[in-house]
Amino acid sequence: MSRLALQWSGDAHRWDRQLIAGRGEPVPWMNVILSTDRGKLLWEQSSWSPAGRVRLIQSISVGHVRARLESSAFVLLLLAVGLMLALMGALQSRFRDRANPQRRLEIALRKRRFEPFVQPIVSVQSGRCVGGEVLMRWAHPARGILPPLEFIGLAEESRLIVPMSNMVMAKARDRLAPVIEAHRALYFSFNITPAQLRTPNFDKTLDRIFDEASLPRQHVLLEVTERDVVDAGSEAALRALRAAGYKLALDDFGTGQSSLASIERVNVDRLKIDREFVRHVDESTTVRPVLDTIISLAHTLQIPLIAEGVETDAQWDYLAARGVQYVQGYLIARTMAIEDFIRWIEAYHADLPEPTALGVPTPKRSPQISENITIPSDEPLKAMPKFTAEELLDEMRGLDGIEVRDRRHHLRRYPQCFVAADAVTWIASRWSVSRAVAVRIGERLTALGCIEHVASEHDFADAFLFFRFVANANDGVTSHESLPDLDAVARRLRDPDGIA
Repeated sequence: MSRLALQWSGDAHRWDRQLIAGRGEPVPWMNVILSTDRGKLLWEQSSWSPAGRVRLIQSISVGHVRARLESSAFVLLLLAVGLMLALMGALQSRFRDRANPQRRLEIALRKRRFEPFVQPIVSVQSGRCVGGEVLMRWAHPARGILPPLEFIGLAEESRLIVPMSNMVMAKARDRLAPVIEAHRALYFSFNITPAQLRTPNFDKTLDRIFDEASLPRQHVLLEVTERDVVDAGSEAALRALRAAGYKLALDDFGTGQSSLASIERVNVDRLKIDREFVRHVDESTTVRPVLDTIISLAHTLQIPLIAEGVETDAQWDYLAARGVQYVQGYLIARTMAIEDFIRWIEAYHADLPEPTALGVPTPKRSPQISENITIPSDEPLKAMPKFTAEELLDEMRGLDGIEVRDRRHHLRRYPQCFVAADAVTWIASRWSVSRAVAVRIGERLTALGCIEHVASEHDFADAFLFFRFVANANDGVTSHESLPDLDAVARRLRDPDGIA
C-alpha cells in the first residue's frame, strides 16, 4: 500500500495524507502525525483506484503550514532579508536618480521636455519686428517652465547642451517655418555654445537642421558669446559657418576677453550689447562712458547693434539717440512660446505708433500675448496637394518629414518612434493648415491603422504621446478597402457634421 501511494503521488509525503482501504478504514502507518492541531483545512485532493480498491487523500491544513514555517524559519528569514535589501537598493537607485541633477537632465532630454521660446527683436528706426532670439526653456512636469539659469550651466559641464540645443533648434525650425513663409524679412537667432563649435562636423549638423523647405540659413543668425572667440579652432569654425551662408552675432559684447583683431577676422554681422550696460540707464542719465564707447566702436566697425534688456522708455530714447539699430527686452515683449509669437507679430504690427517729431517711433509696449487669443477656426482652407494616406506616410518617413528618433534608452520593442506633437507641427507646416486640422488628420491616420500609439513609452506626467509607423502600412491596409484622400478628409472636418 505504501508503494502504491507513493507511485500515485510522488509528493504525497510533503503534505498530510491518509490511505483508506476498501472498507473506508484508514491505514495508520501511512498517516503523518502532526505535533500541532491540524486546524482549518486549506486544500484537499483524493484519488481512487478501482483495481486496488484504495483511496489516497492528500490535504493541506493550517497546522501543516505552521509546522512547515517553523521548520523553515531560518531560510525564510534569509529570503526576507534578501528581498528587503533588493527593495532598498531599488529605492536608493531611484532616489539617487532624482537627486542627481545631471540624471534629471538626461531624463528630460530623452522625454524631449526642452522647448524653444522667442523674444522679439525690434528695429528702432521703423518700430517693426525684424526677428527674434530663440531661447531654451525646460518644460518641467511639476514646476512648469524653467528659465535657462537653472540648467544651462550643468548642461554645458556635462556636454548635454549639444543634443539639447540641436533638439530645440529642430523644434524651432519646424514651428517657425510658417512664420518665415508669411514674413520673408524676418530672421531668428540661435545661441551656439563652445561645445557645439568643438563638435566634429557641426556645420553638417546645422545643414541637416536648417534647409530651404523649412527655415533657410539666410534667415538664421548664430550667436556666440565674446568669450568663445578666443582660439583658432573656434575662429575657423565660425568662418566656415559664415561662408556657408549663416549670419553671425557676437553676444554679450564688452564682457568677454576676445581681442578686436579676432572680431575683425571672424567678420560678424551683429554686435549685441549686454543688458548690464543698459539696465543702469534712467531719465537722469546723460552719459554712460562704457556703453557710449561700445556704440561708437560698433559704428566705426560698421556693424549693426542689438541692445538687450531694454525695459523703460528712457533706455529706448538713450539708445535711439546714439544710433543703436535694434533692441529687445520687456519694453517690447517678454519671452513667449512660438505659437504665441505667431499671434503676437500680427497684433503688434496692426497699430504701430507714429514716429515722433525727431523721426524716432515711440516704443510700443506689448506684454506677453494672452492665452485667450485664438486663431479663428473658420479660416478658408488653403489649397493642399492631393495626397493619399499612403503618399502622406511616405513623406512623413522621408528626409524632409518627421524626424524618427531612436528611443533605445527606454523603448525596447519598438526601436523607432516619433512624438505626436512633432507630427502635428509637420502636417500643419507642410499643408499650411491650423493645428486643429493637423490633429484631426493624425487621429484619422491612427484610426485607419497607419500609425499606432506606443503605450509602453507614454509618460502620463508629461504632455507627449509617442507613436510609430505601422510596418506594412505602405503595402495597403487590409482592414480597409481604400483610404480616403486626405484633402477630402480635411475639408469634411470643416463641415458641421464632421467625421464620426
